Amino acid sequence: IFENGKRKCRNLSSEDITPKAKIVYVDEPKESNHKKTLITRRVPQTSEQRKVGYRKEMVPRKVVLSSKETQPEFLKFVYGDKYIECKTFPRTFVINVTDEVKAAMKKTAPMSYKAFLYDLTTLLIFTYDIYAGNANTEETFDVYLNVNVKADIIEPSTLLSYISGSLESIINHAISQVRVFEENQFERLKLYPNGKNEGALNVLDSCWSKSKSSTVSEEELFEEAMQEHGAMSKFEGAEFEALPSEVCFICFETMNENRSGIALESCGHWFCRDCWREHLLNKDFSKLLCPEFNCDKEVDFSTILQILNISEVRKYLIRRRESLVQMQQKYCPNEKCGRVISTLLAKTHTNAACECGIKFCSHCFKFPHWPAPCDTSQQYWGLLKKNGITLNDSDYYSTPAPEISVQGKVCPKCKRFIEKDGGCYRMLCVCGTSFCWGCRGIFGVNHISSDLCHQYKHGDLHHTRKMRIKNYEDTQNKMKAESALLQAAVNHRTERALSKTVNMKGTIHSLCQKFRTLGRKSITKIAEILADDNAEEKSLLYVKFEHFLRSMSNLYLEMRHLAEYTAVFADQNTRSPKRINCILARIESLAAEIYDKLCQDTDGDVASLVCDLMDIKDHCMKTVSGLVKLVTK
Repeated sequence: IFENGKRKCRNLSSEDITPKAKIVYVDEPKESNHKKTLITRRVPQTSEQRKVGYRKEMVPRKVVLSSKETQPEFLKFVYGDKYIECKTFPRTFVINVTDEVKAAMKKTAPMSYKAFLYDLTTLLIFTYDIYAGNANTEETFDVYLNVNVKADIIEPSTLLSYISGSLESIINHAISQVRVFEENQFERLKLYPNGKNEGALNVLDSCWSKSKSSTVSEEELFEEAMQEHGAMSKFEGAEFEALPSEVCFICFETMNENRSGIALESCGHWFCRDCWREHLLNKDFSKLLCPEFNCDKEVDFSTILQILNISEVRKYLIRRRESLVQMQQKYCPNEKCGRVISTLLAKTHTNAACECGIKFCSHCFKFPHWPAPCDTSQQYWGLLKKNGITLNDSDYYSTPAPEISVQGKVCPKCKRFIEKDGGCYRMLCVCGTSFCWGCRGIFGVNHISSDLCHQYKHGDLHHTRKMRIKNYEDTQNKMKAESALLQAAVNHRTERALSKTVNMKGTIHSLCQKFRTLGRKSITKIAEILADDNAEEKSLLYVKFEHFLRSMSNLYLEMRHLAEYTAVFADQNTRSPKRINCILARIESLAAEIYDKLCQDTDGDVASLVCDLMDIKDHCMKTVSGLVKLVTK
């Protein structure tokens, strides 16, 4: 391109033109006296070359500030941790004005009640203009507005170029620019789910890991990083003078006031802002280094903050957090949850729970399966899948039993659903009622022969309706070839069917309604059983009574779940088989007692029912403790 200090003519074909070659200098032949002309060629971007989403490129406005207001000591005194001094050339500092923006947005009519739903984080970036002729008392800065909005270009348009004023007035003008954005331009905050993680009265605590979960919110990570760097922010003079080079050594474009450059204080290698941005975005964020060849200087947070948009900075923080997660810390398996689970692992694998409500194994982070080992549980799940039994995220609480679809009618007297499989229209129900299949009239009572009674005209399916029936026998038939313990495990799985939970909920609702009609003597007795000192406050005792019954319903599901995987554990364990089988039978018996108590007739004594359930709960706790000792032995 260059020869003897002169630019040489370069002819470009259509294949040579790329998005990088937007400006091409073409010299006229030597015999021509015409001056050189500048030809700009725009290369249309294909769909593959266009970036997805918004570029969110920050464009500055130049302002003139008093030298006293830009001193690091003054900025630290006025703005505290909201002020960050960047470790780059030229001098750059950041002021976090998020609180001021939130207060201003709450005063606007459209956002007054919705401000908390949107990301209003706003930063003002001040970069010293090294190309301007600055006086002793005034300095020129490029002001960038860094806000997470849906826009290709983000520019503080409310600031007039080379406006002179106080730093406070510049901030107020920038805040007014944020208020100009429409509501749909702001990014919505990501909310993390909080589920109901109802324990069964601490009965199964001994077989659960003590775990701590913490949210990995992008907003919290960003605020934490801002406070950390704000607290340690201070201005230190560079050990060497780093003057900008004439060109960027990546794109070889001239760097000037229209194409500003940035260099790290640690190495002094200059590159234009566009190349810095491309360099940071194209890395995996694990460890960001200076783009200079063989330079091992790391890019700090303040440098990233002045180049990338807030949304991109948060992605960097999330990636960095992922790389720092320790072996005993993993992300919650719930895709909608972003919490980090820190489990205090025991020698044996146990179950754990997250604040979002999901429960899982503390080792393999799949369905909870204690006391069965992970590999044994994997084989068991494969067996279930092989036999057509599905695994769902909600399997811990309820498992839908296989269903079959049948067509039939109901008995006109007892309302039982009947499926007709051949024969004439004269039907005999198990309740002893003889009726016509066509008109459903009872013979000898209200049957009158009509057109509906003609079987050969309409057939057996005329005026029938479909019904889905739970087929528990189908599941048992599929497992006949397996061992007795695996068959027992599947039986315990079907006992957690949704219909069982519905039946218990119906009884609990009736008992709660009956509780409101109890006399003072019964109320006092129930309060003594539940160890509640607020017997005088019937409404408070009602809440505790309802919570106790629902907890016992959850205890039934947990005991059935424990029985299922205890059977899986016993099938592969040859140590103390008699004792394991005895504990398994005890767990099954206690679960059956809970179900019987919560599905019995509500006409009985409520206080006696609560007393019986308390005894069952104590027996469950002793049985689980025995199982824990046996497994960890």
